[in-house]
Amino acid sequence: MMSVKNWNTTKMSPSPRLIPQWKDLKLLINNTLKDIKAEEKPKNDVIVLSDWPETLYQEPHHPQSQPFICFYAIDVNYFVSLSWVEPHSKQTQAVLWVQKKDTEMGGMIEKMKFPVMDQVPPIEAMVHIGSYHMLIAYCGDMHLRFFGDHHQAFISLGTVPCRFFISCLCYDSEAEILLSGSWEEDHRSKAPFSSNHITYNTTNKFSLMKLT
Repeated sequence: MMSVKNWNTTKMSPSPRLIPQWKDLKLLINNTLKDIKAEEKPKNDVIVLSDWPETLYQEPHHPQSQPFICFYAIDVNYFVSLSWVEPHSKQTQAVLWVQKKDTEMGGMIEKMKFPVMDQVPPIEAMVHIGSYHMLIAYCGDMHLRFFGDHHQAFISLGTVPCRFFISCLCYDSEAEILLSGSWEEDHRSKAPFSSNHITYNTTNKFSLMKLT
């Protein structure tokens, strides 16, 4: 007589659905379409700048002065001149223009004035050192001058003589190195590094332009 074996039955887990539910399928389709559209966008878009830039802001200065204006950006855009003279004044002062990034550019600029204790020779190049809240300027008397930025009210921090002319300054924030472009005595140009600044123009005005 054959014995009857007792087999322990275990509950099998449900097999995955071959066709997902409609809500899951719809989400999958939408995500796939988004990925396809993102891949179809051209990677090398050509931006054509207009020959007629829009003037966002103008500020007149004394016709006999040639103020150097330096641009730098932290949380907002800053434009600073350490040798600004108003049209009907002879007093030199530091002027800061602040442009917020999260507002409309046209007319949304705040102007701040700071007293200047020492007369600054004509500035030919200037760069902002964001990690140290400092400005470094090369002046026409062949000296590098160090100033605090707007966090330190543009106070003078020191002066270092130079043995050569400097045409431009650039700061490498990763290596913490100040780079300069200059000319040798035989007038062969070394490779200059560009700096972001706005130069003086013949209209005796500081102009902030927008390329459209």
